[in-house]
Amino acid sequence: MPAKLQRLSEAVRDPKRRKKLILWVVLAVVAVFLLVVGLVFLIGVVLTK
Repeated sequence: MPAKLQRLSEAVRDPKRRKKLILWVVLAVVAVFLLVVGLVFLIGVVLTK
């Protein structure tokens, strides 16, 4: 785990890698958001039947 944290802090200091890191964070947030919306939609469809 500490090695991973060290890599993360290095990535944050490196501008090129920081962009990639931000991109991954945005992608993760979008993926989670879509997952939640999909689940809510599915539950709504099942409940309204």
